[in-house]
Amino acid sequence: SNDCSLNPIKKTLRTTGVIIAVVMFVSGILIALSKKLKCSKSK
Repeated sequence: SNDCSLNPIKKTLRTTGVIIAVVMFVSGILIALSKKLKCSKSK
């Protein structure tokens, strides 16, 4: 019975981890792109 009560928590933790990973990945790409755009604009 304990496993049943823990399953939803594990699922939410897993999905939250995935969302955080995706957000960090996308933000990293955006930061890299913005830096490239700033460098190209300054030239």
